[in-house]
Amino acid sequence: MADDSYNTQVVIEQGGKVLRIKGSGSITFDSGGTIDLTNATVTGGGAQQTIGNGQTLEIQSGATLQIDSGATLTMPNGTIVTAELNAGAVTGPKLDLSGLKCIAFVGHSGAGACTATGTAVGDRVVAIFGTATAGGALVSAKSSFESAITVINQIQQSSASDLSGNTYIALLLPAAA
Repeated sequence: MADDSYNTQVVIEQGGKVLRIKGSGSITFDSGGTIDLTNATVTGGGAQQTIGNGQTLEIQSGATLQIDSGATLTMPNGTIVTAELNAGAVTGPKLDLSGLKCIAFVGHSGAGACTATGTAVGDRVVAIFGTATAGGALVSAKSSFESAITVINQIQQSSASDLSGNTYIALLLPAAA
């Protein structure tokens, strides 16, 4: 049995398989000290692990980071980037469409610049719609134009076709978004 007069906060339980830290006791590691938790499970309510500046918490393949109901995960702005999101992960209710630009312009006779007042360099083309004939069906024409604006107040037509008789509507995501 442990001598509680000497180790009042630390007890090695009978059989030597459990080291119990009582009350406000703690474990302190000197520089270079480690705990090897290979194939171990860490349990306990209210457990907290602080990861300092420049350190990494690695969740390995097959492992799970679980955030229980009522708990929060706080991360600084910009922590999750679009490359980390699966296709289709952001749905309509999560989108703020008020920042989108809707610009009308006329096609060009062959590849070249189309005047598209209101565009800015870096704006990304989300969609372009137009009609092949007056009163005809609205069709996607995105493949006939650049995917990001390269010249202010213009959109570059990449198609060699004569699209000068067609009016188009471009839906753009501003460069700042």
